Amino acid sequence: MRGSHGREDGSYQIFSYLLFIFASSSLPLSNGEDRLTIGMSIRGNQTLTSDGESFALGFFSPGNSTNQYLGIWYNKIPGQAVVWIANRNNPVSRNSSGVFMLNRDGNLVLMDGTRYVWSSNISLVTGTLSNSTVVILQNSGNLILRDGVGMVLWRSFDHPTDTLLPGMKIGLNKKTGQNGLLTSWKAEDDPRSGDFAIGVDPRRPIQLAIWNKSLLHWRSNVWDGSLFQTTIDGSRNNYLSYMAYAENSDGFYITFGVSDSSIVSRWVLNTTGVVELLSWQENSKKWTVLWGFPTDECDIYGRCGPFGSCDTNNKPGICNCLTGFKPTIQKDWENGNWSGGCVRQKELKCDKGDEFIRLEGMKLPDHFIAAGNLTVEQCEIQCQKNCSCIAYAYVNTSTVGVKWRCIHWGGDLTDLKRIYVGRHDLYLRLDGSELGQF
Repeated sequence: MRGSHGREDGSYQIFSYLLFIFASSSLPLSNGEDRLTIGMSIRGNQTLTSDGESFALGFFSPGNSTNQYLGIWYNKIPGQAVVWIANRNNPVSRNSSGVFMLNRDGNLVLMDGTRYVWSSNISLVTGTLSNSTVVILQNSGNLILRDGVGMVLWRSFDHPTDTLLPGMKIGLNKKTGQNGLLTSWKAEDDPRSGDFAIGVDPRRPIQLAIWNKSLLHWRSNVWDGSLFQTTIDGSRNNYLSYMAYAENSDGFYITFGVSDSSIVSRWVLNTTGVVELLSWQENSKKWTVLWGFPTDECDIYGRCGPFGSCDTNNKPGICNCLTGFKPTIQKDWENGNWSGGCVRQKELKCDKGDEFIRLEGMKLPDHFIAAGNLTVEQCEIQCQKNCSCIAYAYVNTSTVGVKWRCIHWGGDLTDLKRIYVGRHDLYLRLDGSELGQF
């Protein structure tokens, strides 16, 4: 289990490093302070510590790396569990004279000698910068830049690495099209952006997705508010950790929260593409994995091909064709190659006798179409009337504020799984003459 490293902004964005006028001098920071003002800096072994001393910001070198990074980590937990990094893709040498400071132009900057390594890269309105502009490391782990009238100009929470802390959110901005993601490390001692990223699926924003480079690696079920909740047995006040979905005028977001702030927990996307919910256990002095995903072979995207359903309880193979379907290539199926999926045994007749069969306890397939805020009966009737509609489902999304409950499918049904938590019923269209066979 990886519990000692953190990552940076997984939105596939690259900071544009602008050249700023370097402040002529900077005062070193005294250990233990929770804020920086103009003229102060962090260098060497100096740290900026949050007011409650939960988090610290400073320079670190992971494992055997010869590189140095500016990051935030848990201040009181052994092992330097890093939760955010400024310069993950632009490190400085361990032997360099890296300096982090609030520049005269109002930006946070990381310097390596006279070279600009990283910047918060914000444009300030004339007159907003003053001697009261301040950088604060909050006890939540959020590093903020605040002007003299209290306006927050920049937040590290808006630029995550591989870690989601309570109070953070990742999501898709409707106005800019930018997708805030968590991105894995390249390796255990290499914080560069790795192969895996997780965020809101821009094709279907009511789903989470993990990508391996540009390919889908994992996809959540259609979000109905019931997923990603867990408790710690025996914890105070029946501690609950949860991910919640929210939609507003700006975009679609996933947030992380806890019901007991005294419990230290975080979501981390590790180097193998697994997202883990970690909790610090003070008695054993170690991070414990409470939950994670993908959890098994059936979680890998499209494991059984079109119209194939995955179930780890199946023997001898994990894949079955949906009711009314047969393997596309029988020999491949028998040899455990399920990628070709399945084909219909009998073609549909559209409105001339097609019926729907109920498949219980399913992870709903990908590529759904929102059909509206309909009743169960209306959902079926609308699909029945449309010859291209081959399946439908009724999902109660009211808990996440979405204004539709009926969803349809019009093409290949992909990434199906028989599941037993967060499951839904899928209604599959078949030739009516087949129903008596099943």
